[in-house]
Amino acid sequence: MEENVTLQSEPQNPRKGAGRRGAIRTAIAAILAATLTGALAVGAGAQSSTPVKGGTLTLGVGRPLQDFDPYQGANQNYIIAKTLYSNLISYTDDLKPEPDLATEWKLAEDNRSVTITLRDTVFADGSPLTAEDVVAGIKRAQDPKIAFTQRGVAEFIESATAIDPHTVRVDFTRPTGEDRVLDWMFYFPVVKAANNNPEFLKTGAAGSGPFMIGSYSPGTELTLVKNPHYYEEGKPYLDEVVYRFFTDQDGLVSALLSGDVDGTVWQELRYDQQLAQDFQLIDGSLSAQTQLLYVNPVNAPFDNVECRRAVLRAVDRENIRRTVQGDVGITVLGPFPPNAPAYDEELYSQVSFDMEAAKKGIAEHCATKTATAAVSPSPGVATILTIVQANLAEAGFDLKLENMDAATFISLVRKGEVQMGSFPTVNPFRSVASLATNRGFSGGDSNYWWFGKGAPADYDAALEAVRSALTPEEIAAANRQFNEALLNNIWTTGLFTMIDRAAMSPKVHDFQFALGSQLVLNNTYVAE
Repeated sequence: MEENVTLQSEPQNPRKGAGRRGAIRTAIAAILAATLTGALAVGAGAQSSTPVKGGTLTLGVGRPLQDFDPYQGANQNYIIAKTLYSNLISYTDDLKPEPDLATEWKLAEDNRSVTITLRDTVFADGSPLTAEDVVAGIKRAQDPKIAFTQRGVAEFIESATAIDPHTVRVDFTRPTGEDRVLDWMFYFPVVKAANNNPEFLKTGAAGSGPFMIGSYSPGTELTLVKNPHYYEEGKPYLDEVVYRFFTDQDGLVSALLSGDVDGTVWQELRYDQQLAQDFQLIDGSLSAQTQLLYVNPVNAPFDNVECRRAVLRAVDRENIRRTVQGDVGITVLGPFPPNAPAYDEELYSQVSFDMEAAKKGIAEHCATKTATAAVSPSPGVATILTIVQANLAEAGFDLKLENMDAATFISLVRKGEVQMGSFPTVNPFRSVASLATNRGFSGGDSNYWWFGKGAPADYDAALEAVRSALTPEEIAAANRQFNEALLNNIWTTGLFTMIDRAAMSPKVHDFQFALGSQLVLNNTYVAE
C-alpha cells in the first residue's frame, strides 16, 4: 500500500445515524481501494521501475523482539511473523482470501469441516512441508498451556486429519460460518512439526517464509538472510535484513537521521513533522488494530456498571486521537473500526463523550472516586492515560497513574489485578467471533477482566449467537446482540483506530505491512 495517501480524520460535525456510518464506510472503502498491498504511505519516495535484487536493508525497531514463536500474537513479534513464516492464506485489503501455503480449500456443505490442499514446498531448512505439520500445529493450538494467541481463533476446531502429504481435513465442533474458518486460515502460521514448541522457538525459527535467521543477539540485533527455498520464485529480492533494537524513541529516530539505519519501525507519530521532508512515512493497515480503554468490572469502584459507564463517558476520545496520532486514524466508540461488519456508531452513541453525564453518573454511582491506571511502555499509552486522568479529574474522579514494564503489565492483566489500562486489539477479521476470541472479549472465566467471576450471562449468550450464526441474516442479528451485551456490561470502550508507523529512506522500495500490521518484505528492495 505504498500510495501517496494521507489518512483523514473523522469529518467535523458529520451527520448522525446511518448517513454518517455510510459516509465513513465510503471514505474507508476509498482509502482501501486506493491502496494495494496492506500499508498506507504518506509522502512516498521515488520508485524504481525494476526491482533490484540483493543487498541489505537495515531497520531500527522501537520494540524488543519477544521470541521467534508465531503463536505469540504480541506486536513485538510482528517483525518476524511474515518474514520467517507463511500462513495458510492471506487477505487483500477488502478481506478477500488469497492462497499462501493453502492453494485450495473447500468448506463442507454442512459447515462441519474444511478440506485444504497445501502447496508443494519446503521449510527454510529444506525439509518437506506436509499436512502433518498443519495437524501438529492444530494440536498445539488446542493445548491451553502452549497455544497462546492461536487457541482462541482455533477454538471451533475439533480435530485435523492428514488425508495425504498435501491434503488436510479440519473438522469442527459445530457448524461454523465460512468467515470464521477463513479468519483462522489467515491467522494460522505453518510451523515445522518437529520444532513447533515454545522452548525451541525462543531462540530458533521453523518456518517457510521468505527469510531465515542468520544471527541473533537478544535485545541488540537480529539478522535475517534470504530463504533459498522460498516458494515464490525470485523472492525475496533482499539478501539480508538487519533489525537493530532501540530502547528509546529519540535514539531510534537519531539513527535514521544519521543514516545508521535505512528505516525505522514503530516510532511514535510525534516525529512525523521532523521526518516527513526526507523520509517515506508508511502506515500499517487502517483496520489492523483498535486502541481500547479497559476498566476492571470485578473490583470497586468499577464493580458498579453505572460507575463504569459514567467514567467512560468522561473520556474525550477525539482529543486523545488527535494528541496521539494527529490527523491519522479514526475516532471510534466501540472495539470495531468503521469498515468492520459489526460497527454500529448509532448504538454506541450512548457512551460518547459527555462530561455533564459523566459528572452526574460518577457522583451517583461510584462508591469511591479513585482508581489506579497501569501505564505500559507501549507507544502512546502514557499520553492516552494522562488525558484520561485529566478528563476524570474534571468529572470528579481521581485517577492515579502507575508506570510499569511490559512483562509486569501483561502479568497483572492476566491475574485480574489491573484497575484500568489501555492497549489495542487486533481486528483484521471477517467474523466478529474471531475478535471475540481475544481474552479481553472472551466469555466465561477466560475473560481476564472478569477474573474470578466469569463474564455476564447475557454477554455469554451473545457470544454463542455470534459463533452459531451462518446466514447473513443470522450474522447481522448476532452482531447487534453482541454489541448490545457489550454495552450493557460496559467494561471497555474504543478510542481510535491505531496506526503503526514506519519511516523509510527514499532508497527503500515496496516496504509493506500486512493487514495485521506485520512486516511484509517479500517485495522490498533497496535502490538509490
